[in-house]
Amino acid sequence: AWGGALAVLADKAGVGGMDAGDKAAERPLDRVISFSWLGLLLNVYWAAFHGVYRWQVYAGVFLAAAALSSFGFGAFWLVAVGPGLAGALAVQGKAMLLVAKLREFSESGKLALPSWTRVGAVLGAYVLVAVLGAWVRSPSITCDSPEVLRVLDSVLTENHPLTPGGFDVSVVRLRERDEQTGAFVCAASVAVKSRAGANVWATDPEVLYAVEFTTDGDQFYLTVLEHELW
Repeated sequence: AWGGALAVLADKAGVGGMDAGDKAAERPLDRVISFSWLGLLLNVYWAAFHGVYRWQVYAGVFLAAAALSSFGFGAFWLVAVGPGLAGALAVQGKAMLLVAKLREFSESGKLALPSWTRVGAVLGAYVLVAVLGAWVRSPSITCDSPEVLRVLDSVLTENHPLTPGGFDVSVVRLRERDEQTGAFVCAASVAVKSRAGANVWATDPEVLYAVEFTTDGDQFYLTVLEHELW
């Protein structure tokens, strides 16, 4: 199968009479365009499976773009690099594959079999990058983080300045969370204190508040959504 495809591309590149080990034969093949649907659709995984010439470079560029996107440097990297790699492997994938087969045959006298291990390595690296990126970008702030409760107390005090003894927040719980943005909605029981420190109400009113993060995850904003204080 390789022989027939190689003969077609070799004739197209004008290197049909050269030896398999001749490096000069690789350069024209390197520039031959021969469309591959599998190269377009599966790109780096197809390249890794067949051991396409320079497949490590293609996989490295793909994983670097995935890492930049995953670690919060913008989805632009993966959006821009992904189609570029797919296009390159679509138009030159077959030629790069045959260059790899030429090298294998000239060095060992035989052709290496396709490898699912290489595919698994690339896929595993991608999953690892995605998991690490999600872990790094996941905010350490929670509903009952001290800084969140301080801001909540400040917001309540600012909006209800006549409360003599302030507020005591307790029984904090998570209501819902947006997995994409990291924002969450929390509920808390808030005791309204008198000047003497006693609870004004027999039962603690509930306050519903939302915590949202800036795109870099370094800052958060708190908004009181509902309350039963008055």
